[in-house]
Amino acid sequence: RSCGTRASSFVCAIATSTARAQRFAPTAQLKCIRSSVVGFGARLDKEGRSRWKARSHESWTNRRAHVQRSFVVEMEEGYERPKDEDILEQEENIRSEVAASSCLVGDQEPLNVLLEEYSNPVLQKKIVELSQNYRCIRRIRGDGNCFYRACLCGLLERKKTLDGDRKVEECLAILAEWKNKLVEAGFQLLVFEDAMDMLVEQLEQSKGGDLEATLSILRDSIISNFLIMLLRMITAAHLKQRSEHFEPFVLNYGGDCESMQDFCEKYVLPMGVESDHMHAVAFAEAMRLHIRIEYLDRSEASAQHDFKLEGNDSSSPDIMLLYRPGHYDVIYRKA
Repeated sequence: RSCGTRASSFVCAIATSTARAQRFAPTAQLKCIRSSVVGFGARLDKEGRSRWKARSHESWTNRRAHVQRSFVVEMEEGYERPKDEDILEQEENIRSEVAASSCLVGDQEPLNVLLEEYSNPVLQKKIVELSQNYRCIRRIRGDGNCFYRACLCGLLERKKTLDGDRKVEECLAILAEWKNKLVEAGFQLLVFEDAMDMLVEQLEQSKGGDLEATLSILRDSIISNFLIMLLRMITAAHLKQRSEHFEPFVLNYGGDCESMQDFCEKYVLPMGVESDHMHAVAFAEAMRLHIRIEYLDRSEASAQHDFKLEGNDSSSPDIMLLYRPGHYDVIYRKA
């Protein structure tokens, strides 16, 4: 293409970048940026012919990178770059938009569909190994609540198949205890009572084995998030009850928590905040559940971890999850 055509193409690309910058730049600054774009394009059109011909051996990628770097230099002279907080907020908005486009709780899929998502030989090997013991996966939306949503899904589904009614009754008795414990931990009954009643109702209905009704509840964002709020409260209350055990880990958690109360307010109670090892330990202990988590990452060794109360000799997990860095899904063992 001619140098004039190339210059026009570059100006269009830079104008697109300018439009993206509108989120951060004041109007006056944008006018300056637009003027720089027009002037920059004109210089390319006038002076660019001989310069680009002399550099004809360079690749198109290098030429484009050269122009972009020049534009960045010009922008930085009269343009205040967005703050890190603004960039992080924009990235979080993008992640939220992507998450919102996925289903809260998906259908069961064969576990080996994961082979199509990864080309890394370590990950492929682990997926093949997992497929020997697990038959399928149920994907959970990655919105920061995936651990609790996956546990809620596993809880309502598994109670139908693992020792049936006895498991349901055990869970109902535990929830009855937590009704008083939450009040003692400082939570107002008015805040969580409806969510507690709703979870009790869903557990009772799970005895009938109506999977479609269960999935309908789990896929309702208002109802399922209401129940997740309750599970977060239970986790926070348990952490506070056993603060002497957990506090040493909390003080090193991100370096911004001075107490267990501080940790719970920042990393446990808010919706959309991701959960990690300590949350899993606390939730499993609080609900007296046996949760098994299989880890799918790039480490060479295969790994699984069982979360349960000390002294619980159960070899059959109540809930089984697959963890990929930053995300949890539900998985199902072969019969």
